Amino acid sequence: MKQKTMVHSPALDKFVDEMVKHKGFGNEDPEVLEQIKSDILERLETHINAAIIGAMPNEYLVEFQKYVEKDDFEKMQSFCQKHIPALDSLVATTMENFAKSYLSE
Repeated sequence: MKQKTMVHSPALDKFVDEMVKHKGFGNEDPEVLEQIKSDILERLETHINAAIIGAMPNEYLVEFQKYVEKDDFEKMQSFCQKHIPALDSLVATTMENFAKSYLSE
């Protein structure tokens, strides 16, 4: 099953496209390029999800896990917005750190 972030948005796809350009990909076969983008997006989503889980207050983890198990994206997103202070900043910082790490490889 394809992983989703708890705050998925089209901005993630655009972010990955920019990373691919900065990394110098572009002359590859279109199928290869799509696989590269898919792999980067999956890694980015893993980092974002880990940051969200790490920032979630312990007293809400059990309840949050129920939404994750049901794959209820809307409830996961609203739950995160409600219980994680500065969620947008956390996600932005995670994305920035991921890009720095990936682009330096």
